[in-house]
Amino acid sequence: MLKFAGAGLIVYGCVGIGKRFLDVFRGRMHALQDLSEILELLMGVIAYEKSSLPQCCERVAEHIRPPFSEKLKNVAKRMKNNEGENFGEVFRQETIETLTAYPLKTEDIEDFYAFSQKTGFADSEAQVRTIKRSIEKLQQERQRLYEEERDKSRVVTGLSLMSGLLLVLILW
Repeated sequence: MLKFAGAGLIVYGCVGIGKRFLDVFRGRMHALQDLSEILELLMGVIAYEKSSLPQCCERVAEHIRPPFSEKLKNVAKRMKNNEGENFGEVFRQETIETLTAYPLKTEDIEDFYAFSQKTGFADSEAQVRTIKRSIEKLQQERQRLYEEERDKSRVVTGLSLMSGLLLVLILW
């Protein structure tokens, strides 16, 4: 009886490891969606209100949930203090800690920051186009992951179950 319980725990553990892998994979897709939504909100505020980027950050912070809302408020506050810092630098400094906590790759983070590096445009349309490019890159990566996820979930589930059964057979 104890052998069967141990065998069940081994299989359960292997399936749990596979599920954890899939959770990280899905977490990246959700994080990409969150970043896209933040950029879409910023783009909307820039396009319709013609506000400066610090004001846009304040407005967007009202519509998103923490921790990004707090970070965007900090960006707006630091830019209003006008200490001579570049918006891109301030934006990166305030948000990098939060972004590294998400299961994102370096290229995902750089795609998100791409709009903040090119903020010296005279017109809002150029800023909107830059943000659209960032959104498109993030959405393309999310779509690619979504298509990949269907196949990977079956494979990972099957392999984790089979590896658990194999371990049980070896140890039996």
